[in-house]
Amino acid sequence: MNKALPIWSALLIAILCLAQCQQASHETASIPDKPVWWNHADSVGYVGIETCKSCHYDIYQSYRETGMGRSFGRATAQRSAMDSGHTDLFDSIGQWSYRMHVGSDGLFLRESRSVGTDTLHRLSQKVDYIIGSGQHTNSHLMDRMGYIHQMPFTYYTQNGVADLPPGFENGFNERFDRPIGLECMSCHNAMPTEFVAGSTNKFSKLPEGIDCERCHGPGAAHVRKIMSGSITDTAKEADPSIVNPKRLTAELRMEICQRCHLQGNSVLQEGKSFFDFKPGMKLASVLDVYMPRTQGDKEEFIMAGHVQRFRMSACFLNSDGQFVCTSCHDPHVAVAHTDNSVFNSKCMSCHGSSEKEGCTEQLSRRRETGDDCSGCHMPLKGSADIPHVRVHDHYIRIPNTIPESPSTVKNGLYAVNNPKPSRQSRIRAYLQQYERFDQELVLLDSVEALLSGSNGLLPERIHLKYLRADLNGIIRIGQGFPLDSLLEEPSLDNAGAWTAFRLAMAWKEEGDDRSRCDAYFQEAIRRAPFILEFRSAYAGFLVGEGRWTEAADEYTFALDEDPQQVDCLNGLGYVRLLEGRLQEAEELFSRCLHFAPDHVLARINRLVLRQQSAHPDGWRSDKEWLERYHADHPKVRILLDHLGSAG
Repeated sequence: MNKALPIWSALLIAILCLAQCQQASHETASIPDKPVWWNHADSVGYVGIETCKSCHYDIYQSYRETGMGRSFGRATAQRSAMDSGHTDLFDSIGQWSYRMHVGSDGLFLRESRSVGTDTLHRLSQKVDYIIGSGQHTNSHLMDRMGYIHQMPFTYYTQNGVADLPPGFENGFNERFDRPIGLECMSCHNAMPTEFVAGSTNKFSKLPEGIDCERCHGPGAAHVRKIMSGSITDTAKEADPSIVNPKRLTAELRMEICQRCHLQGNSVLQEGKSFFDFKPGMKLASVLDVYMPRTQGDKEEFIMAGHVQRFRMSACFLNSDGQFVCTSCHDPHVAVAHTDNSVFNSKCMSCHGSSEKEGCTEQLSRRRETGDDCSGCHMPLKGSADIPHVRVHDHYIRIPNTIPESPSTVKNGLYAVNNPKPSRQSRIRAYLQQYERFDQELVLLDSVEALLSGSNGLLPERIHLKYLRADLNGIIRIGQGFPLDSLLEEPSLDNAGAWTAFRLAMAWKEEGDDRSRCDAYFQEAIRRAPFILEFRSAYAGFLVGEGRWTEAADEYTFALDEDPQQVDCLNGLGYVRLLEGRLQEAEELFSRCLHFAPDHVLARINRLVLRQQSAHPDGWRSDKEWLERYHADHPKVRILLDHLGSAG
């Protein structure tokens, strides 16, 4: 009887786990025979934090208070860290005003533009998710039929100010159109297993916060093992069904943290996706993280560059790789709930506990600060990439009395986590750096140099020529090779679809083989049916070919997916205008301008339609808008000159 009791207890726990188990749809019933960790197998699915909670309630409760546990969730007034007195924001370049407010069913962001006392534009958009724990920031996301976009409003909690999100400043306000894709979501949230393949930013369902499985790996194999009555005495040996980071080498524990706390330009290895890294693996087996190599600047750092900075520290360099992130941080306990004495004791374990030993600071100063080692040797500083934020600089050292002068000299890119990246990885790093971060031609020159002396890497060559706007160069490559040899294998990053799209755009603008152009567009859409930019561009091609019905079908598909696709609203309006369906055309142009009042083509199209219709006075407001905000646009200048000459 005594021996049976633990088994029945285990089975009871297993039943509770089963009741809440939300296994991923791609999971199979078998468990691999001989991997070190069973959950490294692709067949093992994720079960979600609520399943873990069934057996690990105390850890769950503590972890939910951490920054990771509060990283992502539904937008509610209760979840928002925003002070009610700091809900207004003004973009002086775009002349947009924003106000966050609480409505009857959640948070809303209102956008407006005014001249004097006249409000020319007003748009209210529902906030669906808050991203960020509130320790430093709350940013805001909207869900448009599963397509996730960032909104132009971030609340910076440390300074108590509202401002544009990073990257939206200095005239680059994307308003409600910045996509939040798999790369972003896979660090700021639990593993987003419901990502829709063939899209950039579509999810059928989203988890709500970084969870247990980000550090322990997918849990389905562990749940099945417990359900079977197989209980491992983890005091004696590792349970192979779930990764316990304590059982990993110090280096591999560090790799788990590096997955998200080593920020930079992430380049996936061939055939890999952001789903492929699992605890217990080397990060470089899945992706390389690149940073610009600069000279003379050790003071500037980026928000999530903790691991890169930490690796510069003598504490790490002299520890034979044994001093790692978890030496100081318990991932189950919030930093806010951790007394400084916990961190100080880690320092003193190497540097001594005597008041006279190790530290050279004046004793009075040490007593004044409570002997706060990290406060002095890891001071709070502003990051280079996120405004209004101060974080501990993880480059541990004796404070500089004379700060180094920041350097702007860049000597290319280097892979922080991989001393020997492949040539293809390096090429992709330079292409991505140019496309996403720094539009400096020297980056493309580096790609040219890396490609020299080789006839391979055709997708990378096409990408380079596309960024250089060398469309004839793309056509020459396309004419010399069959399509299959030009495209990457299907993947979650849609690389092959983008190559097909670049080929299609080159033929659309410069090529004379319209059937080839059509085939490239269709291949791009076949591979990535939910990248709506592809459908909009293809529809534009079809309009030029006089295939209006097919064009309308493409625009309609995109608008059924996301009703706020403004290029498709304008494009379908133009098709209806060509067909003589003027009322439908005006409604579509007006819907486009409701969401995007600076959409120049829609504004021109509606002006022309109204100017030639039975209500000629209706076009004057569009003319005034174009004169006020877009007078330098070449098409606007031609139109205004025509209207002026026509009286």
